[in-house]
Amino acid sequence: MTDSRHGQKGAHRPKIAICHPRIGWGGSERKVFWGIEALKRNYQIFLVTAGYFDLDEMNVYHGTSLSPDDFFIIQAPLPWFLRKNGLGAAIRSSIYQRFCRKIAYDFDVLISCYGPCDFGVPAIHFLSDFTWNNEIRKSLHPRAP
Repeated sequence: MTDSRHGQKGAHRPKIAICHPRIGWGGSERKVFWGIEALKRNYQIFLVTAGYFDLDEMNVYHGTSLSPDDFFIIQAPLPWFLRKNGLGAAIRSSIYQRFCRKIAYDFDVLISCYGPCDFGVPAIHFLSDFTWNNEIRKSLHPRAP
């Protein structure tokens, strides 16, 4: 049996969820797309997000060469008014996190590329913004703007 997405014969490939609440044009998104690029051959990759994006534009911006066959997209269900930039960030984050927690047991590994996320299970968390904890921020980057 061949997996048409990755050409591996009969091998069970662990399922990895790479989570980012909304794909935009920042640095945390680079971790998403390069993470998929690095893991796509050996794992089933699922991008869990609550936002829409143009893959061709993201490939150009991040220097990746991903195709729609390299990963699955899982859209967290959000009301239309929470999908807009700047509206209801705290509510959007809460709904997104609750959705991630609900599907967490479907994956072998969860990776949050945006910051801490309470998946309810152990996970990998990329932290690039420490504004949520001033003590940690000062210890790692005392002269931050």
